[in-house]
Amino acid sequence: MAGALSGPTVAQAHPDFSGVWSPVAIRPAPPGGATSLPPTDLTIRQTATALAISRTAFENVITATQDLDGRESTNKSGAMTLVTTAHWDKARLVVEGKASQVTSQGYAGWKLKEIYSLNPKGHLLIDREWIGDDGTVTKSVQELARKAK
Repeated sequence: MAGALSGPTVAQAHPDFSGVWSPVAIRPAPPGGATSLPPTDLTIRQTATALAISRTAFENVITATQDLDGRESTNKSGAMTLVTTAHWDKARLVVEGKASQVTSQGYAGWKLKEIYSLNPKGHLLIDREWIGDDGTVTKSVQELARKAK
């Protein structure tokens, strides 16, 4: 029996998040005048080793790429820099790391955690939590999106 418990387990298939996803709902909704942009479609390209998420902001396509093999990923967009790592937790992709920006108002930093999964309807769920360096939760958003038709 001990051999059966310590033997190899069946490989967990990871979901493929590839496709174009349209926002359905964001909970909680960002407050009025929020620093985040209105939700837009996401285009996701996924391989065995990387996940690239593209969205359009101010008529510019912004793409962030996440290595899926445990290596650190660095993405920059304007003043914002994200340094993250990703790992699979069964059928969920967990991305964790640090975001920071330096603007005319000074330095701001956050610890971040994003979890990507598919719900029973096949909708993409992105659970995000950003915690400021001072310990306050500065962004906690659950985004529900569905494949665009």
